[in-house]
Amino acid sequence: MTLIELIYQANSADIEALEDARYTLSAIQKTDSAYDEMINESIRLIDKALNINFIPVIEKLLNITEP
Repeated sequence: MTLIELIYQANSADIEALEDARYTLSAIQKTDSAYDEMINESIRLIDKALNINFIPVIEKLLNITEP
């Protein structure tokens, strides 16, 4: 496995973890949470991190093309 493939796997795992965290925080918030402001800020930061995605660059480096 190449280093770029390892970076790709790590980035994919990070994305999955962030999406799971966002889902969990959203579920907690729906239970009439007293921490809405903190949860909103956490979700905002998660969304910001998810928007910084270098998968397309890695795919280009690996010559992965969409069908």
